[in-house]
Amino acid sequence: MRDPLAFGLPGLDAARLEERLAELTVETSLLQHDLRNMLTPALLSADMLLTNADPVVARQAEIVVKAITRIVDRVG
Repeated sequence: MRDPLAFGLPGLDAARLEERLAELTVETSLLQHDLRNMLTPALLSADMLLTNADPVVARQAEIVVKAITRIVDRVG
């Protein structure tokens, strides 16, 4: 493992740095999961609107579905 000072983190030894990195990995995973869960209802609702008889509503729903899908893909 690289020297913690090389990362600009004085006062952290290599073991604590590894521990903190592991904590951040878990926190990131939980955040990804929460974001996907929050976006799911919006995506499902917009997906249902794709079949709306009003072409304006269907087109706007398509834009929303694409946007939410891009966000979910970026989140991981």
